Amino acid sequence: MEPFKVSADLWLIDLAAYLPGRGTLVIADLHLGYEEALHRAGILVPRRHLQLVEERLGAILEGLEPRDRPRRLVINGDLKHRFAPLSQGEWRETLELLEFLNKKFEEVMLLRGNHDTNIEYLAECDGNLKIEDSLREGGLLLIHGDRRPHRRELTGVELIMIGHEHPAVSLRSLTGRREVYKAFLLGEYRGKRLLVQPSFNLLIKGSDLTRERAISPLLSERQLREFAVYPVSDEGKIYSFGPLAPLLQP
Repeated sequence: MEPFKVSADLWLIDLAAYLPGRGTLVIADLHLGYEEALHRAGILVPRRHLQLVEERLGAILEGLEPRDRPRRLVINGDLKHRFAPLSQGEWRETLELLEFLNKKFEEVMLLRGNHDTNIEYLAECDGNLKIEDSLREGGLLLIHGDRRPHRRELTGVELIMIGHEHPAVSLRSLTGRREVYKAFLLGEYRGKRLLVQPSFNLLIKGSDLTRERAISPLLSERQLREFAVYPVSDEGKIYSFGPLAPLLQP
């Protein structure tokens, strides 16, 4: 997969964001255990989500030149789906995923999302995993997006990256049919660049922001209209569609 280079320090690759100067790949909102939740609700689906996540991550890494391979992966919140402590299924899938990630990255970091309750003991089971509330490095701030950052967190920050929103947009084809695609959003929050990442949950598209209101407190409806939209095709190709406003439903 060829990177879409927003700037020298920010590349978009499929559903991941890459910070080449930091050797850091960032994904968000995997929601492991989503299939288990569907089964509990009486909705039977094949359990292939973990396999799809690993295949998609593998393809992202293979698409990078060896000199650009990231050494660190950051999961920006909501590793798991249920608000309750890890279920048996979530626990099993998480350990399997971490085993896969440890073979691909020197360091794996999880930033707590609003779904990530009672996960501290994961770090005790995997010494390579670091769990934090946010990541601040120089002019970069990674935070899940379910809360506003404190003023002190924004001091000196140039780029904020969040998940939580699961952004998607619906686009009309030449036949008139509307299709929903996951999308990145790039705009501003308090004078800082703000990147909103799509969900890495491959079973759902996300929240169609041409029809639905944003849920992250960092996104106001007025400012969101001016955010640049980067839809991601099912094959992982990224397109630039300009501001969100023209895509909004009348």
